[in-house]
Amino acid sequence: MKPQHLTALLAIADHGLVAPVQLTTQALAKQLGLSQQSASRLLSELEQEKCISRESGITITTKGKAVLESLRDRLNSAFQQKPKQFSGAVKTGLGEGAYYMKMDGYKRQFERKLGFVPYAGTLNLTVTKEIGNAVYDDPTFFTIEGFSAAGRTFGGLRAKRCVIAVGSQKVDGAVIIPDRTSHGAETIEVIAKVNLRKALGLREGGKARVEY
Repeated sequence: MKPQHLTALLAIADHGLVAPVQLTTQALAKQLGLSQQSASRLLSELEQEKCISRESGITITTKGKAVLESLRDRLNSAFQQKPKQFSGAVKTGLGEGAYYMKMDGYKRQFERKLGFVPYAGTLNLTVTKEIGNAVYDDPTFFTIEGFSAAGRTFGGLRAKRCVIAVGSQKVDGAVIIPDRTSHGAETIEVIAKVNLRKALGLREGGKARVEY
């Protein structure tokens, strides 16, 4: 089902799932932030897909209810999933992370997509190759786009919010996987708006837990 159809179906469901809903196209358009013409078109398409009927009002059909129930089950499953986690040992890198984290092209995207501007530096954690591959292959990471600045091209990366913890101390941050990196899968980089070494009292070889 197209996203706009599902949005319209959810809007109708807000008014009830049992009895016919007395909902005008004008009211639906206002609820969805669309023109009345667009709302009317969506209703016609939902009717063609047999997700609603428009006799004596708007009624969500058995097929329409099945679509909504499927969405409910998917959301329940997503909310019930436990966060993945791994532990790694702190390893000093080459200092490249500090340079890249200062770039406006990255900072603007981090602030918009993560909700914070990272501290100028990354924390490298050494993990097993098996753990590293599992993190690298995770499909739930979102993209930070590459960009050009001062005649240079900077590669993109993938990121996902996480919590970095040592004992009971926890800091919100993100796991990042650069498209271009000198690290293998055995090194995972994490960032936060604070200096993670200082905030968590980490030293070389110290262990940190990441929940993502």
